Amino acid sequence: MALGVGFAVWQGRAAHPLLPPRVVLDRNRGGAYLSMLIASAGLFGIFLFLTYYLQQTLDYSPLVTGVAFLPISGGLILASNLATIVLMPRVGPKPLVGFGMLAAAGGAAWLAQLGPHTGYAAGVLGPLILAAIGVGLVIAPVINTGTFGVAPQDAGVASATVSVGQMLGASVGTSLLNTIFAAAVTSYIAAHLAAARLIGRPALTGLVLAHGYDTAFWWTAGIFAGGAVVGGALLRPGPLAPTGTPSPARADAPTAQAKAGPALVTAPRANRLIDLRGFLIHCPVLASARSWVICAAAIMVDGCTGCPLGFDLEDPIAGASSLPFGRLYGR
Repeated sequence: MALGVGFAVWQGRAAHPLLPPRVVLDRNRGGAYLSMLIASAGLFGIFLFLTYYLQQTLDYSPLVTGVAFLPISGGLILASNLATIVLMPRVGPKPLVGFGMLAAAGGAAWLAQLGPHTGYAAGVLGPLILAAIGVGLVIAPVINTGTFGVAPQDAGVASATVSVGQMLGASVGTSLLNTIFAAAVTSYIAAHLAAARLIGRPALTGLVLAHGYDTAFWWTAGIFAGGAVVGGALLRPGPLAPTGTPSPARADAPTAQAKAGPALVTAPRANRLIDLRGFLIHCPVLASARSWVICAAAIMVDGCTGCPLGFDLEDPIAGASSLPFGRLYGR
């Protein structure tokens, strides 16, 4: 936080700033960057802990875990294209970001009901699709909004800021949720350690992990709900429109086109195929969807061998004693 404030002060005083304040001080663009950060924090939290749940609690193999994540790509593609092509020109980004964040919060809250024996179809597939649709409704509008209306010399900075928001949100979100997961697990072990003698260590391990996952997913739902508030407060209502008055050349363009006859009128129709081809190749949302497919394939091949904050997810009761505060709950 201190480094971020220092960077903002430095950029405000610099003669040639890396991130000109005029780019982020616009309400729409600032709201888009914050919304991207929040959505990425929540989405990567879902990916992280759902991977642990599928492999450690449900005993899925890496191959099955990767396949289980594929529906999120479909939800992202469907929602992002619907938002970009149909909804954005009509309603603008504000309602889409708000509704998408709330939908993703609902999906995370649904995941917070998972137990040690909840099946994939009953407890994972539905909330995973709901969260994917919600995030898809957020990502496409904020990418468009974050790069809309900037001066030509600021186009690269605006695009990079969107990407930085995504990466920073993923890093901060997973770190924060890891810490929350670790605290929830250790506190649950402290309160129920005596129960291990009654129900057995494996049963207590399942309850411990389920409690940690549910706590992390509840916090993820809160992150998404906060994103709905941020988007509703900062984003302007209505479709995106350029600020200021159009230049004389731009204002005269429709008149010149009308005088030129049908040849120029039909030209945009011919260019639609070119625009569609460029969209399919360069669309950031579709690129993100392709990345999720690659990520799922990587999970299939390599599996997930990491665990939050050094926890041994096979035996969190023993793993808690390896943390700095774990000696309080030593074996």
